[in-house]
Amino acid sequence: MDPIKIVVAGDNYLFTKGMECLIEESPYFDLSASVQSEAELIDAISYKKADVLAIDVSSIGWNTDTLNKLKKYAPLLKILAFNTVKAKDWATSF
Repeated sequence: MDPIKIVVAGDNYLFTKGMECLIEESPYFDLSASVQSEAELIDAISYKKADVLAIDVSSIGWNTDTLNKLKKYAPLLKILAFNTVKAKDWATSF
């Protein structure tokens, strides 16, 4: 079985490095890319053919337009969304 290809997206150092370490230690996962901007994210998803996106939604320009672009390039992409900001109303802001 091929390893699951994962893209990590975010500019929070602890989030990205933590996810990278967890992914790299497992033979079942492959770190396809680690990106810090929406443009890098779209490129990574469209060219790397990732299976899963682990994203810190508080640090990448995450909105419905981004989601639509991702689904255009990778309709089967699974998304794990994390929020490293403690704002109570952040989740309902878009």
